[in-house]
Amino acid sequence: MTNKKFTKFLSAFLTLIMVLSLVLPFNGTANAALLKQPFKTNPQDASALQQKAAIAQQTSLLEGDARLHKDLQGISGSQEVPVIIHLSEKAVGLEQGIHKLNGKKMTQSEITLKKGKIQAQQNTARKEMTVKKVKFDQVYSYDTVLNGLSGTVQANDLKKLLTIRGVKYVEPDTTVYAQEGLQKVDPKVDAKMDTSIPFLGINKLWEEGIEGQGVKVAVLDTGIDASHPDLKAVYKGGKNFVPHVDGEYARPRADDDGSETSPLDRPANKPEVNERGSSFYTTHGTHVAGTIAAQGNNEFGIKGIAPKVDLYSYRVLGAYGSGATSGIIKAIDTAVIEKIDVINLSLGGGANSETDGASFAINNAMLAGTISVVATGNSGPNRGTMGTPATSRLGIAVGNTTNPETHFQANVNVKAGEFTYSKVNDLMATTFGKDVETQLAGGYDLIAVPGAGAEKDYADLDVTGKVALVARGEIAFVDKVAAAKKNGAVAIIVHNFAGGTNAPNKSDVFLGDAFEFIPTFDMSVTDGEALRAALAAAPGTISFDQFSSIKTTGDDVNDSSSRGPSTPNFDIKPDVSAPGTNIMSTIPMYGNDFPDADYSEAYSRKTGTSMATPHIAGIAALVKQANPTWNAFDVKVALSNTATVLDTKKYDVFAQGAGRVDAYKAARADVLAYAIDTANNDGTEVDNLKGTVTFGPQKLDKNISVTKKINVKDLKSAGGDYTVSVDVTKGFGDAKVTVDQSEFTLNGEQLLNVTLTASKAETKAGDEILGYIHIKGNGKDLSLPFAADFGGAAAVAVKDMEITKTDLSFNGDGVNDDAMLYFTITGDVGFNTIELWDIMNPTGGKYSDGYIGYLHASDTLTAGSYQLPILGKYTQWGGTGSEVIPDGLYTIDFSAETKSGNPKTIADYVGPVVVKSTAGTIEGAVSDGKVTGKITDKYVDYQKELVKYGMGYDLNTKLSATYEVTANDAVVDSGAVKLAQDGTFTFDLPTFDKTKNNVTVKYADAAGNKAEEVIYTAVDEPVDTVSVAVDQTALDLKVGDTAQLLVTETTTKPDGTSTDRDVTAEATFALSDATVATVVNGKVTAVAAGKAEITVTYNEFTQTVPVTVTAEPVKEEVSYALNKKSLSLGVGQQEQLTITETKVKADGTVVKTDVTPTVSFNVVDNSIATVHKGLVTAHKAGKTQVRVMIPGQDTRFVYLEVKDLPQDVVTYSVDKTALKLGVGQQEQLTVKQTTVKPDGTVVEKDFTPSTSFNVVDKKIATVSKGLVTAHKAGKTQVRVMIPGEDTIFVYLEVVTPPQNIVTYSVDKTDVKMQVNQQTQIKVTEKTVTPDGKITEKDVTGASKFSVVNNKIATVNKGLISALTPGKTQVKVVLPNGESLLVYLTVKGETAPIITYSLDKDSVSLKAGDSANVQLVETTTKADGTSTTKDVTTEATYQTNNADVATVTQGKISAIAAGDTEISVTLGAFKTTVKVHVEAVAPKAIVVTDEMINAFIADKKSKQIIIEVPAAVGLMDVEFSKAILKKIEKSEKDLVLKAGNAVYTLEDEAVEELMNRSAGDAVITLGTSSSANVKDAVSEVYTIEFSTGTAANKSALKKFDEEILVAIGLDEATAKKLKKAEALNLVTNKSSKVKVKKNEAQFDIEAAGSYVIVQK
Repeated sequence: MTNKKFTKFLSAFLTLIMVLSLVLPFNGTANAALLKQPFKTNPQDASALQQKAAIAQQTSLLEGDARLHKDLQGISGSQEVPVIIHLSEKAVGLEQGIHKLNGKKMTQSEITLKKGKIQAQQNTARKEMTVKKVKFDQVYSYDTVLNGLSGTVQANDLKKLLTIRGVKYVEPDTTVYAQEGLQKVDPKVDAKMDTSIPFLGINKLWEEGIEGQGVKVAVLDTGIDASHPDLKAVYKGGKNFVPHVDGEYARPRADDDGSETSPLDRPANKPEVNERGSSFYTTHGTHVAGTIAAQGNNEFGIKGIAPKVDLYSYRVLGAYGSGATSGIIKAIDTAVIEKIDVINLSLGGGANSETDGASFAINNAMLAGTISVVATGNSGPNRGTMGTPATSRLGIAVGNTTNPETHFQANVNVKAGEFTYSKVNDLMATTFGKDVETQLAGGYDLIAVPGAGAEKDYADLDVTGKVALVARGEIAFVDKVAAAKKNGAVAIIVHNFAGGTNAPNKSDVFLGDAFEFIPTFDMSVTDGEALRAALAAAPGTISFDQFSSIKTTGDDVNDSSSRGPSTPNFDIKPDVSAPGTNIMSTIPMYGNDFPDADYSEAYSRKTGTSMATPHIAGIAALVKQANPTWNAFDVKVALSNTATVLDTKKYDVFAQGAGRVDAYKAARADVLAYAIDTANNDGTEVDNLKGTVTFGPQKLDKNISVTKKINVKDLKSAGGDYTVSVDVTKGFGDAKVTVDQSEFTLNGEQLLNVTLTASKAETKAGDEILGYIHIKGNGKDLSLPFAADFGGAAAVAVKDMEITKTDLSFNGDGVNDDAMLYFTITGDVGFNTIELWDIMNPTGGKYSDGYIGYLHASDTLTAGSYQLPILGKYTQWGGTGSEVIPDGLYTIDFSAETKSGNPKTIADYVGPVVVKSTAGTIEGAVSDGKVTGKITDKYVDYQKELVKYGMGYDLNTKLSATYEVTANDAVVDSGAVKLAQDGTFTFDLPTFDKTKNNVTVKYADAAGNKAEEVIYTAVDEPVDTVSVAVDQTALDLKVGDTAQLLVTETTTKPDGTSTDRDVTAEATFALSDATVATVVNGKVTAVAAGKAEITVTYNEFTQTVPVTVTAEPVKEEVSYALNKKSLSLGVGQQEQLTITETKVKADGTVVKTDVTPTVSFNVVDNSIATVHKGLVTAHKAGKTQVRVMIPGQDTRFVYLEVKDLPQDVVTYSVDKTALKLGVGQQEQLTVKQTTVKPDGTVVEKDFTPSTSFNVVDKKIATVSKGLVTAHKAGKTQVRVMIPGEDTIFVYLEVVTPPQNIVTYSVDKTDVKMQVNQQTQIKVTEKTVTPDGKITEKDVTGASKFSVVNNKIATVNKGLISALTPGKTQVKVVLPNGESLLVYLTVKGETAPIITYSLDKDSVSLKAGDSANVQLVETTTKADGTSTTKDVTTEATYQTNNADVATVTQGKISAIAAGDTEISVTLGAFKTTVKVHVEAVAPKAIVVTDEMINAFIADKKSKQIIIEVPAAVGLMDVEFSKAILKKIEKSEKDLVLKAGNAVYTLEDEAVEELMNRSAGDAVITLGTSSSANVKDAVSEVYTIEFSTGTAANKSALKKFDEEILVAIGLDEATAKKLKKAEALNLVTNKSSKVKVKKNEAQFDIEAAGSYVIVQK
């Protein structure tokens, strides 16, 4: 899988200024009374100080000028914008907090009065909006945790809102999401809730009766499935805060319905999975609720933290797990009003801000007494990644850690052919609740799955009951596991690949256990590739042993857990951490909608801060129950002070906060320590009390000394002695933190001074001091983390870059015509651009870097948040002005040069973004009620490209296709169309009537474009008329001319439209006189002058075409070629001269003929050499000439030199003497030099590089180093010029259509034999079609063979027989007329003679019997001695009728009466054995009334049972017509019990037997041995059906009803029978077998002989 990051470059482009709306940071005024106060010896109550900070923050906002949130500034237009409006009157919760600080409590009458004032202000604001024509559609109003309104307002009216009296702040109503992290590939635990319970100290509280009794907990989430058996008892009700507006949901929802979004809520216009990968229906809230309060009503030990709380569901997140901030605020408001004790918010999605409505609502809920627990988010591991509402000052923000985990290992044993493998491998996944060793007992087939193990990769593979081997990459590990499980695999091995993490070692991935997993092994690249290579060569088996496990300690912080600090005060977040990785909890089955839902495995694992948060919420409920007088802040500080600090070398204070929660210590705390601090709240210092010590940002431009306070408070008058220590986990320079008292005796309260000192120093980003202050005593260890930042300005970065829409269509139709781009830069930048990068053409654009142009470019931008409307225009690099963004697949990239130089440049992008202004096309057809077709759309191309980067999508999330079937313009059927990833589709129309219905396919793409196509229109039948015509009525040709006859079939539809089909190839052509012309597939070639007729026939059509041919004298071109111009031989050596005649006929046909036998030869000096039929024999040294006298030609001379010593004989040959190519095609000519050494050694060399080539007519073709390239149609020749040899001409014809390229080869070119030996030469024809397809064909039989000296050897159809010692050549004439030589050397030693004999040539058997034949090999040496050898098992056997007899390694088994022949083959030896089989007359029982009446009379009995006696061979069970009728009328099943086999014919099968037999019937049963059947685990069971009885019976040819067969097995066989099938030895077809209670059960529908085989 290619990973995106795309490679991009920032170039120095010309600067063009465009306007972005800069959203200035909010600056509020502060009450002067809240400036830093002088030190007091009696500090205020700890909780009060923390509350003051939140009150001051909100009061500052309410007392300032009216403001728009930064994201709403600069927006205009008529679009509706969702907003939350803050009004100036203090909310009830805020007012309660102020009263509490003054030592008072608001009375109910004061609360009522306050709500009246709030209501009056809201009414006044709404009226003023109406007067000022501000169009505001209200959704919610708030009075307890916020005074405000939420709804939608037109963008143009945003600024008008600021003129409304009482309006102080307007913020966007943002969308938030469930904080469920992606299941990472390496989660570190296999935790179930029964792991969290002891790990966090919860069981000790349960033992003390603390289980959450009387505490009300509300889950603000996606809803809860109250039908779940583990939640039903504690569920007390719910509320819905997600509007079900038209088109968004398929049905309305009541306000008190807090259930999950169900599959039945999805309307047809909404995809099942959205672009974020989230499903429409939800599960998140039920999972969160189970962590808090699951009852443990399951066999898996899954139980919640506080199982006796009162559980409430506030549904604030709807479809796809998203919801509006306004609904969340309303839910918080409602929770406070209804006096909920604890609220859980496993959600988020806003920026790192403390001044938004959701954060204020959390603050005020805490002030009002509702403990608010919030997930930090899943954007780690980088710092500053948490978002609202976890940024609330007073809420409890939660990080995600791990529980202990169990890792399994096992030894993997593989055997494939000669290959073996045995090594211990880790399991990355196991099945929840299953023992992996038991699961993987025994042995299995191992199957290598191609590709990455996606669903498509299993096509044509059977992995049922087997182990799958797949490669890492392309898709997620969990998807690989799911695909293997879906296809029936029992386990899966995932091996790493070269580009994978940790390669070439294993992936080092751990997924844990889940119901949906099968055992999954983690394997290295090296081992995986070795297994694949072995499996490619031979089938493999696998087994597992030596299972072991390792349990880890847990307490790691998950990489995805969002980190602090919060800005701008360098505050420590999260407050506390808890297990949230791979947590097993409840999931919904939507029991209200599906009453039969099965909840037995309604549990699953999820990972994220969403899973950690309910741990803290449940523990908070236990702490509240144990300490009923504590307020929300006491609970918060207790959770932090008593947390277990995790490994500080791995996790700093911003990763873990105070540490991992300890429930028992928090609930039983009697001493707490509060840090007294101040915080910078938008430029104003306010008091802030918390469980952390924040020194904040500190400049070291001078020596510093900063002191903070910690107040240690004795809550239960326990007293005692305490020590104080400082643990610095990260230091800088000489900076240090000290405490003024290293020990003290606690008496009520104790104030500690904590001082940070550091000397002046040069600093850089990242310089800081971090650590923990520990206060220990009386068995307690209270810890407070501290932090100070010395680094000053951090590195500039671009962050929070996002776009509101990723599918855009700039076509002006009002749908997806615009989007908004948001981003923030943390420092000033110089030159900067926002560009479009073309994913489909990454090297395109003006500068060949993929960037096609820009949306914005400027010389400078200051730090801040920005937004840019994307309205469809851009400026092309190198262009002259703005233009419409072209359709394409892009990323939108921000690039800039920083002014600080730290770093030099910054960049980020959003995408992929699709710009698409039109829909694609639809094509399809309907046949027999099945619709097939394809949507051609750019989204298909884009998906294919994005898969390369691991960013692919399901095409159905981008293209929503439907179909409609209409009749008389009324829709009679419709539905969704599921598209394959290439856009193709197939679906059935069960009630389709092609004479009445029209079929339309429609689709809409994600960019808002639509298309539809009528793919079928109803027609009356018959619909088509068909006619046939020939395009020529007569032909006038000259000799050598050609003409093509075309036969066309025209189909005309009733509407007059017609289609033509060329049927020339299907027509037949008959010629009256083949001497005048020839015709092949309609191509007519004039041969000689004269007249003839061609009769054209196609189906019923016949037409005669007269042909007239006139003569035009054309001479044949005849030439002769001699294979040698000169010879050099040694005395006694021989060499063959050959003469080839080449005729080029009038039609261009080239005919080559070996005319050597017709040519006369003699030697000028025959004392030096003689010649016979071209074979030259050297006698003595000297020089002379050989005359070659070709009839009608001048005499040619071959110069001959004879030397005393034997000479090398050198010949040359071209692999082709004629070529036929299509225009544009190429073919290589190869020249071979063959040297025959005096000792007979043959050396061949490619002489092509030393040969010159040219073409006579270079317009027709050219040649380079023997490679011929055809350019235009015509005929010419290629000259082949070998140094010192005659020029060879290769005839070339170039035609317009591409041609098949045909070449020939022999398997032997140099043969060495002994006398009496035989050797076969094989000639192969290789054809390469224009499309590259290669076929090979044995053409030995079509070739001609001869031996130059037939005294040495003879040859017959390529089989050479050696006669006497000597050397000669075998001439092979190929099917194309070309010839080549095979060099032959026969040695003097006589080879042994090998013969074969079979002991039988015929066998007679009775059905069921068997007999053996024996094949003996006899080897006779030259001296007459001989040896014999039994080669029966080495031969191959074939029966021509397996119904009569079968044969295995010489053993013949008689099956049924009849005759057959068995062929026996070993090498060149072949013979046959005739087999005659006689039927064995079966024994018989006759079914009588007495045998069936009792069963028929028994009303309770559903079967009629016939006991068939045991017998050798076959047994007939005879039924008269009357008996059959009686059984059929009873409507009871007929059961035949024969030994350990039971055959059950249900009433339909009995009726079928009666109807087929039409009278008496016989069922024949039998049992025989399966010794000759591979992998058999049972005997062979035969069943046959016949009509008639006794000798008059005849087999039924057809039987179409199922019969259930049950075969009894011994216990040992049944246990080891994992996967089996019943094989019919007659048809070789198989049936699936189920093993139940020591029985193998399977269904049959035909007579046959069945045996159970292990798969």
